[in-house]
Amino acid sequence: MMRIIGDRVLGSPDDQLTRILHDLTLRSDIGGNISATYLSALSPLVAGRSSRDKDHILQQFRAIIGPLVLLQTPLSIGCLGRLLDIPHNLIDQTLDSLHSVLNVPDIPDGVVRLFHLSFRDFLLNAENPGSTDFQINEANTHKELAFQCLDLLTTRTPLHKNICNFQWPGTSCSGISTEFKTHCLPEEVQYACLYWVHHLRNSQVRIHDGDRVHEFLRIHFLHWLEALSILGRVSETITQISVLQSLAQ
Repeated sequence: MMRIIGDRVLGSPDDQLTRILHDLTLRSDIGGNISATYLSALSPLVAGRSSRDKDHILQQFRAIIGPLVLLQTPLSIGCLGRLLDIPHNLIDQTLDSLHSVLNVPDIPDGVVRLFHLSFRDFLLNAENPGSTDFQINEANTHKELAFQCLDLLTTRTPLHKNICNFQWPGTSCSGISTEFKTHCLPEEVQYACLYWVHHLRNSQVRIHDGDRVHEFLRIHFLHWLEALSILGRVSETITQISVLQSLAQ
């Protein structure tokens, strides 16, 4: 709460304290108090805005903060932007007003983290009073994340055979340095390879012949296995394939 009061982007400390205390008096339960605290941090984003501006701000909020709170592992601002195909400056603009609820690093490669998981719960819980404006649709956001991962792996930074340009087939990946892996497979590509199936499973989407998932597997299945092998995670393939089979119509 002190981070919110001290965040001058949201208003003066006195104004922030007054707003929070007012919201807390309306809710006596612990969950309601947490919701009131987060609403005090978020409501200034749209306060006094026209309907058009408010819709634009909320759309941008959901497009960036929605995926951020559902990531399986934290990413830097640059990686998040490349994964979502959103310009770096738009992500910066959105995060600038959320330092009270997000740990936004000063260094370019630092990862963005939640200060507390209750912020994620607040955004995903449709039953939170007053949270409608900022509510994140969990299934839809997982779907967008899954398809952004597939788009990255097929179009923007496509996987391909021998992506690390090994001189000899069958080269052991055990001795590959982290730096070289990142050179071959940038961090956002690593994330997409590792977690697109997770996001697809949680999107409640069914897959079928001819859809985006089928086309990705038809063209890039072996490339995907190669990438997982380079990352030392090929053993997870069986589980991921089982998940995909369970989603097939």
